[in-house]
Amino acid sequence: MAKPIKAVVGLTGVLCLAVVTAEAGEKMERPVKVTRTLYAAEASGAIGSARASVNAVEGIGCAVNAGETAAELVCFARLAAGVDLLCSSTAPSLIQTAAHIGPASFIEIRSENAKYPGRLDKCTGLRVENHSRNPPMVR
Repeated sequence: MAKPIKAVVGLTGVLCLAVVTAEAGEKMERPVKVTRTLYAAEASGAIGSARASVNAVEGIGCAVNAGETAAELVCFARLAAGVDLLCSSTAPSLIQTAAHIGPASFIEIRSENAKYPGRLDKCTGLRVENHSRNPPMVR
């Protein structure tokens, strides 16, 4: 009789271990942040965190618009409080970096403030991180 009891206890221990293992892994909440100075701005955040925010305003991302002879990168970040960053660039390195943005990406955007009113800021840096710890984009 002792062998069946040991088998059940052993099987229960294995099942508990499997459940704990399925929940393992670093997870980070990475909300959108925008910092502006007199001459520059910086924004960062995870696409999944922005999508999961409790408001319908917060967001971060980039788009590439291309024609036959030229391409332009446009990036944005917006907080619920109304602070935002909107910049553009034709730099090939930034356009190539934007190609790596996905639904679980963390994005950092750097820009110089526009010298003339009504113009977009100039994107001067773009960093994209793709990690399992970033929150996924959910509906």
